[in-house]
Amino acid sequence: MGNAQSLEAALDGVDLGTEIDSFNVKYVGSVPVKAGTGNDVCRNAVERLRSLHLKEKPIHLKVTTLGLYLIDAKTCDVVKEVNIEEVSFVAQDAYDQQLVSFFENDKSMRLITCHTVRIARDGHAIPVAINEAFKALKGEITVEPKPGKSKRRKSTSKKDALKQSTAKSTTLEKGNLQQSYSVKLIGIVNVSSPKGDEVILEAASRIRKLNSKPMEVNLNIYDKAFALESSKHELPLQICHIREISFAKRLEDDTPPLFTYIIHDRRLDKMSCTAVTLPENLADDQPSIRRSIDAAQKAFVAEIKAKEQEKAMQAILDGQSAEQVDSNKLAKQADMTSGAIMGVFEATYLGAIVVDQLKGIDVVQNAANQALKLKAAPQGVFVHVATEGIKIFESLSHEVLGAFVLKDVSFTTVVGKRKDQFAFIQKDDTLNLINCHVFLCAGERAFDIATAVNEAFKAFAEEQKKTGGNPFMPYGEREAPPDHLFHKQVHRVDLIPRKAIGAGQFGQVYLADQIVKDGDGKDGGNRVSRAVKMLRGGASAEDKTDFESEATVMLELEHENLVQLIGVSMQQRPWLMVLEYLQYGDLRNVLKGCASKNIELQYEDQLNFAVQIAKGMAYIAAQGMVHMDLAARNCLVAENNLVKVADFGLTRKIPEGQDYWQSKTVMKLPVKWCAIEALDDRIFSEKSDVWAYGVVMWEISSYGAMPYEDVKTQEVQRRVREGLRLEPVPNTNPDYFALAKSCWRLDRHERPSFANMAQELQTYLRNNNAAAVRDIGAALKSTS
Repeated sequence: MGNAQSLEAALDGVDLGTEIDSFNVKYVGSVPVKAGTGNDVCRNAVERLRSLHLKEKPIHLKVTTLGLYLIDAKTCDVVKEVNIEEVSFVAQDAYDQQLVSFFENDKSMRLITCHTVRIARDGHAIPVAINEAFKALKGEITVEPKPGKSKRRKSTSKKDALKQSTAKSTTLEKGNLQQSYSVKLIGIVNVSSPKGDEVILEAASRIRKLNSKPMEVNLNIYDKAFALESSKHELPLQICHIREISFAKRLEDDTPPLFTYIIHDRRLDKMSCTAVTLPENLADDQPSIRRSIDAAQKAFVAEIKAKEQEKAMQAILDGQSAEQVDSNKLAKQADMTSGAIMGVFEATYLGAIVVDQLKGIDVVQNAANQALKLKAAPQGVFVHVATEGIKIFESLSHEVLGAFVLKDVSFTTVVGKRKDQFAFIQKDDTLNLINCHVFLCAGERAFDIATAVNEAFKAFAEEQKKTGGNPFMPYGEREAPPDHLFHKQVHRVDLIPRKAIGAGQFGQVYLADQIVKDGDGKDGGNRVSRAVKMLRGGASAEDKTDFESEATVMLELEHENLVQLIGVSMQQRPWLMVLEYLQYGDLRNVLKGCASKNIELQYEDQLNFAVQIAKGMAYIAAQGMVHMDLAARNCLVAENNLVKVADFGLTRKIPEGQDYWQSKTVMKLPVKWCAIEALDDRIFSEKSDVWAYGVVMWEISSYGAMPYEDVKTQEVQRRVREGLRLEPVPNTNPDYFALAKSCWRLDRHERPSFANMAQELQTYLRNNNAAAVRDIGAALKSTS
């Protein structure tokens, strides 16, 4: 097979929508952003991309009525798909007009990403094409298919194109001018914390060392804004919302005395400290700068409260009771704070190093030194910090590489000679493991991540106070649950939360006790351990639909090797999904724990895991369903090596009369576990699940290693098409690997069925004269 295919062949059989335009560009890279629109956000993202010094890659950018497709110019592989509904912003860079950026708002992952490309000329045509796609989506225009080779539209001038662009300057409503002070700007530096005397004093020291020439400016305080404006040209040198002044302090001992303040720009995840001279000639009745800032901030808060009271009064006049109004207010507050995101940051993930202590800079520095020496290729990632925990996403595909709840994070710090490495220590109580995760960062990004984690801990503590330590506490109006799930309703008062054990797509996952009838619980008692998935407050309509769909799918799946749905609680927020609890967590973590603690898996251990997964998957196939996300991380382990397949969020029913399900929309897929027909044509069947199962068999024999570890995610599709397959790790049983390899045949019809594989593995297990089954999870937990 050749090394590349034509663009037409690469996209054959896949509905990409009607093409609007296509461009030959170079992909500069991607970084996370906190706001979904704004030239200021875009400019900041481009500056951060420059600091990463990434190699630009030739890409064919195809804009259609359905989405944006980034296609490798050399191999013609689609390396990134973005649904047009997820594009929230597009702009041509004002300083370098060869650069064009668009924002991808991935709501399911709660990630907003700025993708930037470089185009030799006519960069203004890209925003035009994307805006036409928006109009087509809304039904405002009809795009006719292009006959033959596409031609660039020539009717749009650059001026008109920029008018059509979704790029808009961020306007700030300043309000009336309250106070103005004539001062001299001494300097501005970035800081890593939004408040504190020590932060201000250290920043002031750095500002003095800049030896910048003082500039005469007007410091103006408005109703809703704070601005430094040039005395000569009346141009804003610095402007922010009044609430973004997070700390201010007079430094009387300096020569000359200074007024310093910190601006915390949450849109850009940026904090800076500014120093100006104190005004020399204050009028007798003019307040100090600090008092003027305080007054403006208090007035703004009072205005917000007055508007809320006005809305509440109007609601009562419209017929709502005072209790309903209060309940709705609390629900709105809970929705806004639940799972609050502190920030998302670009970094290079150097890996996780096993350590033996929960705290200590020396512990982290040694782990970082080990990580830097590893031969494994570093990975570009986004570090997502929220009150739910820390998640690590692959930067282009948004695949989740790790998710850790805050309670398991015991230590964070910044290390390295250049202070460019962020690290956190995480304890896995389930398997008695301690890992140090290490990231290499550009500029002051390491400090930014550390600050965000610190804020997350504080915000999480506030959330805990509001719920009284009970995350299941109901709020908001009662509503009828879906009819088909009514019989599965459980009383949330019977659920007693114990601790957070995971951070999932919809929210946190808790270990809880469910109160049952006397004698039905563990050891004859009245309590049973459960895993409870939560749908966070403020969840989108899509998330609610997906949450309900997963519960609905699980109604049809009753098998000893599939995680069982116990019930749901959907009459009030937060919605809960109550599941079986398997105490040793996911299989990949168990396997990696064995490697870390030198616990050798016997062949019968591997077969025991594999045959149980095959049996569970055979049942799914028999129900006419396709799982679509089978991986060791989505299989859970309980005592005596019981394994159950879990995570049915992507599971689909195969249409009657067919043996496959085909996606008509852009999907985010676990590429390294995906069958070639799933990647090329979005076709999913039992046999695509079989492909993934072969990868799981390899994961078991490799102690949870990452498949194709040295291959970039965006290159996997081409390499697999060319014939790349996973190789057996040392000491793998030949028969075992031969069965795994049969799962990766190019023609899906030539792959074995799950029923056949379960039978074959069961035969291997019998022929191996297996001894009594070891409890691998228990062995891990008892080994230090």
